[in-house]
Amino acid sequence: MKRLIICPQSKGGIGKSTAAIFTSQYLTHLKAQHQLFDLDDSNSTTHAMIPQANFLAIQTADDIDKLDELGKALDKHDIILVDLKATMGGVLHQWLETRDFAAYAKEIGAQLTFMLMAVDDADAMTQMVEAIERYKDQPRYIVFRNRGVRTSLLYEGSDVRKKLQAWKSPEVHIEKLPTALHNQMVINGHTLTAAIESKEYHPLERSNLRRLLRTIYAEFEKAQPVLLP
Repeated sequence: MKRLIICPQSKGGIGKSTAAIFTSQYLTHLKAQHQLFDLDDSNSTTHAMIPQANFLAIQTADDIDKLDELGKALDKHDIILVDLKATMGGVLHQWLETRDFAAYAKEIGAQLTFMLMAVDDADAMTQMVEAIERYKDQPRYIVFRNRGVRTSLLYEGSDVRKKLQAWKSPEVHIEKLPTALHNQMVINGHTLTAAIESKEYHPLERSNLRRLLRTIYAEFEKAQPVLLP
């Protein structure tokens, strides 16, 4: 079994990069062989924090053919994890449909996992609903919720949440890094584990990161069935 993991929501600033970075950290923790792609040419947080991520510039809808690199990467890797550029959700849907990804996935023994960001944003929630209505239970889903920021009231009692729960879609609670610490890690090109080991950070910051990493790993444990091959 192979797996393509990507967020279908186009809204920017809802946590797609954070989810991709934390997912990659967890897969690395499990020693799960995977390839991370950063498709955001305007705000390459993922590539900055994880320099070994493959950078693939998707600037306009005319670049749809470049997405073929994701499918081809499944020839070499069991797990392809993608940080999709904001506004490119429509291009992703077009690519999945024009390439008949469902048939291709069946042929090579792959499965699609959608990362969904449950945030209090009407556009992001609409995009979540549209993705589920379009693909139904064909992909697997993992729902990311921000702990300690605010409760997603739009998602909390929604019909779409009930549907996802019926499909046994795990919900992973993650918390946002302190802004100053996050910015420093981006500048230094440090993952969470690299920052924990670096003396460039204050011991209190490293202690906070160790706690955060333990929390992330514990949350991701329940998502293994939709992340691993």
